[in-house]
Amino acid sequence: MSYKLRHIPFRRDMQEGIDARLKTQTRRPVKHPGTRGKRVARFMPSVDPNYWIEQYDNGDPLKWTSNGASIKCPYGCAGDRFVILGRTYEIIAVRINRVQDISENDAAHEGFQWRPSKTGATIASNRAMFKAAWDSIYGKTFSWASNPFCWVLTFRRIDLLP
Repeated sequence: MSYKLRHIPFRRDMQEGIDARLKTQTRRPVKHPGTRGKRVARFMPSVDPNYWIEQYDNGDPLKWTSNGASIKCPYGCAGDRFVILGRTYEIIAVRINRVQDISENDAAHEGFQWRPSKTGATIASNRAMFKAAWDSIYGKTFSWASNPFCWVLTFRRIDLLP
């Protein structure tokens, strides 16, 4: 199987979480071209699993319209690989969600695993920790409150034979 070696930037603390196998997902904002005044309501997988079709809400909840535009994840496709701290990782799934759709379990896979602390921490859930991190990284352009679409990449560490 052929694959592309991708560069996916991560902050140092996230690299350490990946290396410790605490982080197996990442979310990044979907940056898509202008929609000519229409609001993208959802993305649907196309026939090619590497592309997603934009669909618009035209006021009728039973009918969706599309201008035929599709986008591909700029971070890679299932099967592609990236290297962090000298170790190789394989992307095993790519999907699009709204950022606020993240579950407690997915937030844990993002590396945010809340545990009670003796210091009286005020953030008391994996999801709340993820929300705070999202806003600290993307808040100016893709804030949590605006609930942007995001790429969700799931990956695993692979051991390459010498």
